[in-house]
Amino acid sequence: LKGDKYFSVFYFEKAIEKYKKAPTLSLEGKRKLADSYKNLGNYQQAETLYETVVANADANPDDYYNYAYLLKLNGKYNEAVVWMNKFKEIRSNDLRAKNYVFQADAFEKLLKDEGRFKIYNLESNTNGNEFGAVYYNSKIIYASDKEKVNVIKRLYNWNQRPFLDVYYAEIEGTTFNKSKVLDKKINNKFHEGPASYAPAVQLLAYTQNNY
Repeated sequence: LKGDKYFSVFYFEKAIEKYKKAPTLSLEGKRKLADSYKNLGNYQQAETLYETVVANADANPDDYYNYAYLLKLNGKYNEAVVWMNKFKEIRSNDLRAKNYVFQADAFEKLLKDEGRFKIYNLESNTNGNEFGAVYYNSKIIYASDKEKVNVIKRLYNWNQRPFLDVYYAEIEGTTFNKSKVLDKKINNKFHEGPASYAPAVQLLAYTQNNY
């Protein structure tokens, strides 16, 4: 019950701690423990737990999908195909099954490195999670959970990282300079971002927690 409480507020680290103390777990408890590991990026442990879930007679198609997803994340593509086929047979009208069928022929192509792109860090990159970059006049704007110097330190239960804010970086030739907070009126206590900008109407739209 304590594990469920922490799971419901995305405090997966604490949820795992409580679930592991239980002498036995129901099927739903095993799902939540596996999902807690998955949400924290421990895909190997999540896969091991979902293996026990799909072996249960009461497992459902979503369990098959989640197990296949974890197998793919762990590079076990052939095994993932087996479980995605099981999912597709039961949920043929599910959009995930239709997408799987549509993309099946593209899989081998995705595994090949065509050498068309190079990935490297920019001066504006930090050790935080940074994503959703879009052009904003002569800048880019994006979401980041990088560390900030605040009197009150607020961390997101899910990953124990700072909450997201919207940042900008000036474009300088083919790179970007160090980032700054876009606007203190936009960035509040919890999550803000990612954002998008429509230059034709000068409209900035962004996601924000419902306070």
